[in-house]
Amino acid sequence: MKKIFLLSVALALVASVAVLLSQDNSQLRNFVLGTSTGLADSPWPMYHGGPKHGGQSNVDTSHIDGTVRWKFETGGGIESSPVIGPDGTIYVGSHDNKLYAINPDGTKKWEFYVGEAAFDDVYNVDKGILSVPAVAADGTIYFSSLSDIFFAINPDGTEKWRADLPITSDNWTSPVIGPDGTIYTGGARRKLEGTQESEYYAEPIGGFYAFNPDGTLKWHFKVESDMPGSIGLGDDGTLYGYSSEGKQRAIGFFKALNPDGTEKWKYPIGFTESSPTIAPDGTIYIGTGHEFRGFLALTPEGEQKWFLKTIDDISAIPALGKNGIIYVGDWNGTFHALNPDGTEKWKFEVPKVTEAITASAAIGSEGTIYIGDNSGTFHALNPDGTEKWKYDAGSAFVSSPAIAKDGTIYVGAWDKNLYAFGGSRTTKNAVSSIKNRANSLSVSSVALGGVIIALIIGTIVVVKKKK
Repeated sequence: MKKIFLLSVALALVASVAVLLSQDNSQLRNFVLGTSTGLADSPWPMYHGGPKHGGQSNVDTSHIDGTVRWKFETGGGIESSPVIGPDGTIYVGSHDNKLYAINPDGTKKWEFYVGEAAFDDVYNVDKGILSVPAVAADGTIYFSSLSDIFFAINPDGTEKWRADLPITSDNWTSPVIGPDGTIYTGGARRKLEGTQESEYYAEPIGGFYAFNPDGTLKWHFKVESDMPGSIGLGDDGTLYGYSSEGKQRAIGFFKALNPDGTEKWKYPIGFTESSPTIAPDGTIYIGTGHEFRGFLALTPEGEQKWFLKTIDDISAIPALGKNGIIYVGDWNGTFHALNPDGTEKWKFEVPKVTEAITASAAIGSEGTIYIGDNSGTFHALNPDGTEKWKYDAGSAFVSSPAIAKDGTIYVGAWDKNLYAFGGSRTTKNAVSSIKNRANSLSVSSVALGGVIIALIIGTIVVVKKKK
């Protein structure tokens, strides 16, 4: 009889854990499994949605009609892109040198000042934060600034730690968080005082950086020059990123590194400001520039699959839609939809201003594509390339959009505003999302209770058995 009872307790324990882990609730999962590493349980916790930079949301955004729900004004132009925390808080950096935490209703939660701005003499403007934040499972927000510092910020807006990391106004590198909590990012060369652009640079030089969650440096893969873009992270832990080499930034390689920071392979591509996207089959996509301008597809082993020549540079991160369709814009003003074999499916033209498209696209689960351009227009495109709606802000959209759980689209612009685009059913969906979350928490709580009860009963049985 005791054996049957103990078997019943064991089955109840297994069933309770299974129900618990099936729920979309990271805090409860972490309680049971004893883990809090990796990315936050959020719809958009880092640049372009995740470590592989796919840019696709699992949220249906078909109800979004371009209505501006609210605008949040910062003190400078926004070139960084927003991300979303587990509780719906939006984090975005601005060129006023502040990281902002904004509530889903558009009110300010807190702001964090990063230090002195850097003057960009090319555009004659002060710049502060180019980096897109990444939110960890424990709520820590990681990002870099042009004050040459890599920051870790607590969810309440206080500083957790900081590390020295050289960054220039030509570096848009943003952090990626691995499953074990390791934070990967890129760095730039630091110019010696009084030297010219072509002369030697001081330590620390650029390259791939890996930080532990406590702020200690795990490893640094050094390169002679800069890492303009961000790192992509494959399912097997391989890191992908571009770095320019030597004194001339127009010469460089696309590299693959092992998780321990050793080089796996490299592929020459000249120069690019783009960042990689990794497809489900392991194919790596990246835009290129200068004399090699175009779009490149590489195998996981570093061999070229195909190359599409374009009229002008591509600095945006490619986005991946259903059926493997690739979406990316170029500086000439053409937004491309490409088949997985590199053939063009369709293209959408925007005004041909300087560096017409530098932002990356985000995609709703139903296939709507969201992209801003530097003429000042934000577009929603249907999967067939026709325009669904547009919003003219009159100021460039360099920032890439993030998609919230209720479908709201967040994106920054050079007019200093973070925009929240909604639709007629956004509020309804938000209420539904809250109810679903509450139901999920309720079921998970019941499951957790079942686990605890089963453990208590099991303990009692064992004790009785010993007597």
